[in-house]
Amino acid sequence: MADDTRYRLRRLDDRELGLPEGPLDDPAPIDRLRDALILARLLRRSLLPAVLTGTMLVAWLALELLGPRSVSGELHPAALLLAGAKENALLADEPWRLFAAILLHAGAAHFLVNAAGTWFLSQMADNVLGWARTVILFIVGGAVSFLGSALASGAPSVGASGSVYALLGGLITAALLNRRRLPKAPWPWLAGFGLLWVVLSVVFALTTHTTDNAAHAGGFVAGAVLTLAMGRRLPLFELEPAPTPLPLLTVAAACIVALAASFALSVRGMTLAADLPGPDLREVTFPGLRLPLPSRWAYGRLQDHRCQVEPGTPIAKLTSDSPLCALDPYGSVLVLGRAADVVPGVILDPSMMAENGLRSFLGSSEGDVTRRWLVLDRQWTLAFNCYAILADKYDDMLSRILGGMRLSSATAGGRPRLSVPEADPTAAPPPGT
Repeated sequence: MADDTRYRLRRLDDRELGLPEGPLDDPAPIDRLRDALILARLLRRSLLPAVLTGTMLVAWLALELLGPRSVSGELHPAALLLAGAKENALLADEPWRLFAAILLHAGAAHFLVNAAGTWFLSQMADNVLGWARTVILFIVGGAVSFLGSALASGAPSVGASGSVYALLGGLITAALLNRRRLPKAPWPWLAGFGLLWVVLSVVFALTTHTTDNAAHAGGFVAGAVLTLAMGRRLPLFELEPAPTPLPLLTVAAACIVALAASFALSVRGMTLAADLPGPDLREVTFPGLRLPLPSRWAYGRLQDHRCQVEPGTPIAKLTSDSPLCALDPYGSVLVLGRAADVVPGVILDPSMMAENGLRSFLGSSEGDVTRRWLVLDRQWTLAFNCYAILADKYDDMLSRILGGMRLSSATAGGRPRLSVPEADPTAAPPPGT
């Protein structure tokens, strides 16, 4: 009697759903119903895409409205770097850049492309994987994508494309793991979409020089690995929505906090409220001169008024036939050499030399760039070029360089060359200087 009742209820359900009547052992109606439910869940709308793209929009508008401007009125060339762009030389001291760079974009077109990819794929990922897994893929996948970029390239990088590829890698991995449980109807469409995405990625990689292919690859691999690590039980196949597991909630919350904290540091940087990382100085010996120089900057030769970096070349060799230059990540350049080469057009005047306790730099500004220089003797002149908006942030470094400078006691023109005494940056300059 009980079996007969279940059979009549089953037939009633089939008729109400519009499915053809059939015996209990015919799986076709049940398969079609299950496929319809899965497809309905895949097309479900949620707020997560709006939250993610809205966060990206806020970050982009913040940079456009709060970021420093050049004398031409456009966004300053150093704005993205100050706001947290991925820069290899700064990652050790500022690892928060791995997260902040996700929200930064180099213009409206860059933002719109990544916003469209984030909206579409985050909606699908939310329906398939759940909101917590999607947030983890977007944030952690994006940070890992910049790690991949750092390993492959020294060029600065920004944008959410690594996060978009992490979502894509996670969705493809989930689809392959559950290919027998997914409806057959959307597979041709999904395959066509995937092929189109691959073709467009290859075309962009071959035709543009600004595409960070390493970040895309790193994000895709990170998304696949994270999806495997977060388990096969997916909300898409659950009869009723189950509470998000506590470990996933904890990780997702930590990711959100990390992204929010990084954005706060990004705003401090773009508004020039943060100090630049203080460089470690090391003493370097030259003929007739000992001078503390930044140890982490990239060194090379000054050629055609540009610093041509030569990694691994000893500093003493770099000064053999041209002025020595040191380049920091923010575009600032420290140059050491003959005055005629270091500061062209400056007439060598004995009163400009580092005698009698001289402790001040001469300076000039042109456009967005400011220059300071100090003639030490007829062989050595120290010059420093940087963006004007950053000039005051190097004052402490220049004071320490000047305080640690030592000239030899060799004579020139019958007069002894004096050493520059140890300088205390907090002390008042001696009278007459």
